[in-house]
Amino acid sequence: RMKIIALLDQKNAFSFRKSVPFVAKRLQVSRYTVYKYLGELTGAAGEEEQPKEDETHVSG
Repeated sequence: RMKIIALLDQKNAFSFRKSVPFVAKRLQVSRYTVYKYLGELTGAAGEEEQPKEDETHVSG
């Protein structure tokens, strides 16, 4: 399911109105699950590209 969500996200399928409920119904999951998968995909991509702020900055 997550691979399907990732593929659809790459193709900008979620830029259309009502696309999340449509995909959720087809995959037999909730809309919340689709949004959760999208969040995990964008979160995983962001973590790989950027170092954590608390490790790079020293206060004082």
